[in-house]
Amino acid sequence: EECSIVSDSTWSMDSQAKANRIFLVLGTYHGQPAWWYTLLYDDPEKIRDFKRMLQGENAGRYTLNLHDYGVILQSGFGIEPPQDINDSIWDKLK
Repeated sequence: EECSIVSDSTWSMDSQAKANRIFLVLGTYHGQPAWWYTLLYDDPEKIRDFKRMLQGENAGRYTLNLHDYGVILQSGFGIEPPQDINDSIWDKLK
């Protein structure tokens, strides 16, 4: 299986509300370093659970199905996303 890359996402809600729900998740996929820009669902309970699993002493202890928490906007292999991907995510919110 490969990481899926979604290049054409729709941006229909308020950009500030979206910015507060976009997270860059760094991890591994089948043993390879990978990253995912994820727009979390507008569900306070899911957001709280998601943040709890990724912060502090819990970081790195969980295997997540990101689709349970939101929509993957962009993803790929590597330690971190290329700068052009970072720029494109945030440019869409301007």
